[in-house]
Amino acid sequence: YPNRSHNQPTFLNIGQTWKPVDTVFNIYPFNLEGDEVGINPDIIDTMTNLAPVDFYQLFLDDEVLSLLVTETNRYAEQCLTAQQNTNTGISPHSRLGKWKNCTAEEMKNFLGKIMLMGLQNFPSITDYWRQDDLYVSHIPKIMSRNRFELLLRCFTVQTT
Repeated sequence: YPNRSHNQPTFLNIGQTWKPVDTVFNIYPFNLEGDEVGINPDIIDTMTNLAPVDFYQLFLDDEVLSLLVTETNRYAEQCLTAQQNTNTGISPHSRLGKWKNCTAEEMKNFLGKIMLMGLQNFPSITDYWRQDDLYVSHIPKIMSRNRFELLLRCFTVQTT
């Protein structure tokens, strides 16, 4: 840039110009003195001695867990059937061929691992099972990588 001064900014002309935009924001009233703010006083006493897992179970109760197990097992069976109906069938080395129905306890472990993976970020899923000191994880103590990946493949939350 031979003719450019060091003090002059460079602008690209791409045919766009900046202009003010009229935006209307919804402002909702917030009453700090009102009865609606905070935790319901009727339940606050029941929450004081609870562990984090107790709050987790409020969202993932036995009914939801049962649905996840049922639908995951059903989808795995559909995958098995579809694979068996192909010309090649199921490979002897296929994880899908080793499918066994998951249980509620295994589903809890699986979902817990997924949440832990959200907090303990490794570059790839297989890194959670590495023996390297750089990748320290408790996940291999609870579930094998092959089983985890098979559950991940068959996990579904919809009725199949």
